[in-house]
Amino acid sequence: MALFFGVACGLLYGVFFAGAFSIALPSLVAEHSALFGRLMDKPRARLLVTVLLYAGILGWGLVGAILGGVLLLTEAVAPGGGLFSPNRAYTMSVLLLVAVGGGVALVLTKRRTRLQSGLLSIVFAGVFGWLLPLLAS
Repeated sequence: MALFFGVACGLLYGVFFAGAFSIALPSLVAEHSALFGRLMDKPRARLLVTVLLYAGILGWGLVGAILGGVLLLTEAVAPGGGLFSPNRAYTMSVLLLVAVGGGVALVLTKRRTRLQSGLLSIVFAGVFGWLLPLLAS
């Protein structure tokens, strides 16, 4: 069941990611208006953006399946709850991943999109660090 709930949590996070991307997109377009203007004049450019957006959501579903597998392995190797989670070791590893990945994302993103990056890191920790183990247990 952890793989199933991993995919479900990944799709849920993908929707959050798509929303944050949609909010950040106008500032990215404004910075590179000449490039995006030429790209969006192409007849199939909007279709391409839509396909990439849905592919991103499905990609987060795949990430969720992988994290569901990691949860299964962690439960076999280090069972035991803690941190308001059925598996403390898994939740700690997700929080470490968020700390490293979120820190890198905050350094690499522009000032205008740092809020979205920080919020996505918090949502990632909540969805994969706590919701996934709770649903899978």
